[in-house]
Amino acid sequence: MGEVSKRSHVILIHEIVKYHISRITPETNHLLSDNYDPSSQDTHSSINESLEDHGYDLGLKIVSRLTLSMGPIHDPNKCMVFICRQLWTYLFGKQAKRLQSNSQGIYVVFSEDLYWMDNLEFNYSTRNNSTEKPSIETYRQFYLSFISGVLKGSLKSLGFPCSVFGEDENIC
Repeated sequence: MGEVSKRSHVILIHEIVKYHISRITPETNHLLSDNYDPSSQDTHSSINESLEDHGYDLGLKIVSRLTLSMGPIHDPNKCMVFICRQLWTYLFGKQAKRLQSNSQGIYVVFSEDLYWMDNLEFNYSTRNNSTEKPSIETYRQFYLSFISGVLKGSLKSLGFPCSVFGEDENIC
């Protein structure tokens, strides 16, 4: 990915996350009261869930496009190799650093320097005009929720429904 398109890509992802942060969903309308706290756990859970759902839909579409000229992948190991090579390159401009698995069918993908998560400082404003900003760790968790959703949707599109959890050693 060229430098200009990489920056455009980052801006687009930042805008998606900002949209989900600023959006008040119908399930959280009770948060609009005077004691609304933008740093509350309920708010973060709603944002994480919304981002994961958006990522899931995106993952379904990306993989269907990437696999258009390929046949179906029936082997879970080949599926994960596809994720680490083709999908990771499509999303982040480079392959995942490492893939580990165990005998129970649990896969762990390791990656470094995801450029989506650079420069995570932007204003967090709500309808009641408060401008409290979540911590950088909270922002990183929002991005991980989005990435987890993309991976979950991608794996579902490949025929492997699963659970996906994003973890950042900087916030653990």
